[in-house]
Amino acid sequence: NGNPSNALPFQLKDIAPPDAATPIVVSVAPNCGDACPNAGLIVQYRIDTGDMNVIEVKNPANYQIKECTDAACSAFAATTFTPNSFSYDTTTKTVQFGKAPDFNVAKFYRIIIGSAVKSDTGKALGNLNYDADGNGTKESYSWTFKTKSAACSLSTVTVSPTSATLTAANQTQSFVATARGPVSNCSANGDVLDAGSLAWFWDSTLPAATPLTTSTLNQAVYKAAAETVPGSSTVRARATQGSVNVTGTASLVVDYAHCTEDTDCVAGGLCTG
Repeated sequence: NGNPSNALPFQLKDIAPPDAATPIVVSVAPNCGDACPNAGLIVQYRIDTGDMNVIEVKNPANYQIKECTDAACSAFAATTFTPNSFSYDTTTKTVQFGKAPDFNVAKFYRIIIGSAVKSDTGKALGNLNYDADGNGTKESYSWTFKTKSAACSLSTVTVSPTSATLTAANQTQSFVATARGPVSNCSANGDVLDAGSLAWFWDSTLPAATPLTTSTLNQAVYKAAAETVPGSSTVRARATQGSVNVTGTASLVVDYAHCTEDTDCVAGGLCTG
């Protein structure tokens, strides 16, 4: 119903979309009454046919961040928060984003997602639950939460996908890192921290084989170069908060081997021709 949940993870994955081509929200964070003031914002989408329009998913204009003046979040303070530091994981259809300034401590917040978020075929967001403009029609998706009394320290970093394989020269692979705080009442894995509040460094154990093409905070793209020697590399994402450094890793394999006949392929082996 858009109000703060209990400490249980807020997952809506069993709720079906209106149709296979309509995207819906299936998971959000933070979503409890004890969130980190330096938390990032997480929205996971579901679409059964096609994919999300990544431009609209990462468009700051489609997200509103409101500080509430009451527990029901029916009225808002004048403070303006700007969504920023967007990253999108195509594997899980999850967008992470931050905000400026940080959340204040011990305050209620409402996040509003506009219906301009859509699929790559133009289908608008479905299963909407909030009337943002007060005209009697639910045209947005929204949820609320409350922040705790102190910011959270950096505890873990994970990278998604955990493994990937490049099979052709100039093929690329995107990775998204997620930084979390300590385990809490809000999350058994720790609240996701605002990527924009941390310093990031990406590299790999075989940089010549899998050169970094671009990186923006917690998202990086690696490319197989034409001169690459096939092999396995560990991609590393290091987040820094003050004097604390935490690294997450993923596996990236460059394998130009391929099959031309069914008999060339052996279960559990590599193709050689």
